[in-house]
Amino acid sequence: MPTLSVVLPGVLPVDEAGRVAIDDKTMSGLTRLADHWPGMLVAASVPGPPSSAGVSDRWHRLGDLPFEVFTDKHILGAATRPLPDLILAPYLPATAALGAVPHLLVPVLEFAPEALAAEHSRSADVVSSTRPRVGAWRQGRETDALVRRVRGVQCNGHPAHDRFSSIARSALLYFDSRITRQHLDDARAAVRNPPRQTVRLCFSGRLIAAKGPRFAIELSSRLRSHGVDVETTVLGTGTQLDELRAIAGKEVTFRGHLPFDPDWTTFVRDNVDLMVLPHPFGDPSGTYLESAGCGVPPLGFDNAALKALVRRHGLGWAVQTSDATALERAAVNILDNPAQWTARREAGLAFMDQHDVDTTSARRVEHLTSLL
Repeated sequence: MPTLSVVLPGVLPVDEAGRVAIDDKTMSGLTRLADHWPGMLVAASVPGPPSSAGVSDRWHRLGDLPFEVFTDKHILGAATRPLPDLILAPYLPATAALGAVPHLLVPVLEFAPEALAAEHSRSADVVSSTRPRVGAWRQGRETDALVRRVRGVQCNGHPAHDRFSSIARSALLYFDSRITRQHLDDARAAVRNPPRQTVRLCFSGRLIAAKGPRFAIELSSRLRSHGVDVETTVLGTGTQLDELRAIAGKEVTFRGHLPFDPDWTTFVRDNVDLMVLPHPFGDPSGTYLESAGCGVPPLGFDNAALKALVRRHGLGWAVQTSDATALERAAVNILDNPAQWTARREAGLAFMDQHDVDTTSARRVEHLTSLL
């Protein structure tokens, strides 16, 4: 039976009893890949101390996992112990050593370097924006060379697939989320009316500048100042928490981290009208998809990832990046046009009908087995 080694980025926390800490999202993805893979699945990573465990990590005994775990101080050693038939790995500087075994490697690509650099440059001055553009050009050439050598690639989202599929031996487009058929059925069964004079906003994600939570807080304040009855919930933790609390109005509630299922999915499905995700950069965010799969359309900036979902699938709204006024204008327009909200909600659910987590995992495994 074939062996698939799935490389986990960063470090894998290991305690004195030999247990490993795996975050809920990674655990969900690995479990479903193991359900569909026709052989042995191995999770490979660099070991880390117990203190490296994150807020969403859970501790697991190795014998309780539906897959094997191998760690090594060198990622290449972890990924090739035992020697697998294929290595599925995120394309990151930390996994660059895996380029030594291109005949085994299937990189996971998530963005086009040039597009991401252009997004970084939007808020930079001409001089400081030169470095990311030059770096992106070099990274693009390096990635092109690797893509041509490896067995195949899996592209999480349109930007990466548009950029690399034409030069890869085999390329799969997929959309990574944790949305199940049950989540979709529950969203459709929920009685939901479009927001009108009252709107419930939500931001969900790490509270860091790269995710844009400040814009969500500002949108809430702008709507309130215009007489809109608005309630805003912030889900997540991060370094900007105190700063955001200081500028937030009384209509904003900070709820911290919520476990995805059932806490996050139930809260979003039943208590949110618009998921405000003003991410300035276009790395794929599963929150766009997971919000849509709960029946709540996302509103954000026109980075490469969200722009593609809006233009090709009608999934939410995207406005000029870092433009708070455009964000406000879009929100007001949604309130004034309830049929538009309903159409975007239905479009999001229809898209996720084709890309629920089990369907996606099966497609990924089918692609991988075609490379054996």
